[in-house]
Amino acid sequence: MNAHSVRRILLVACLPILLPASTAGQVESLEAEAEALIRAAYAAWDAGNVDAIVDGAEGLTAGFGFRTLAPRGTQELPAAALKAGLQAFFDSLEYYDLAIDEIHLAQHDDVVVAWGFHTEDFQHRGSEPERVRVRFTATLKQTADGELRTILTHRDIQAFGDNDRYISRPSGGR
Repeated sequence: MNAHSVRRILLVACLPILLPASTAGQVESLEAEAEALIRAAYAAWDAGNVDAIVDGAEGLTAGFGFRTLAPRGTQELPAAALKAGLQAFFDSLEYYDLAIDEIHLAQHDDVVVAWGFHTEDFQHRGSEPERVRVRFTATLKQTADGELRTILTHRDIQAFGDNDRYISRPSGGR
């Protein structure tokens, strides 16, 4: 799937937003648009499609296995540098699979909050396989021109119990 295909899928998914609808329909459509953007970002990561990751849903990140020790500043990397880094990441893997386990959405006016869990299975060449369950959140805001813009994302892979809550530290631990 190339970036053009991702955009076409997103356009079809977003058509209800472009058509006249009741306020309730607009709420459902904005939530549906947000979910479509998130699912497209995850599909790009699962496929290892570097172009779609960089050109697709702006600001949405899925791959927890792609992490570096370099500090994250407020400046964005040029697209070419980001693509090179992502390609090097995918090239370093034996395999990489990503699946959304749960996704929930809530909207207030022109803001949509999404949260849930995803699972990543991957193996870096020469390393042991890894499986991580990642908790994610994303906050998206509809701009004046009707586009959804990501304003905040968060992911973590803390240890979770069966009830999807943090596992408590033993007493006396730091």
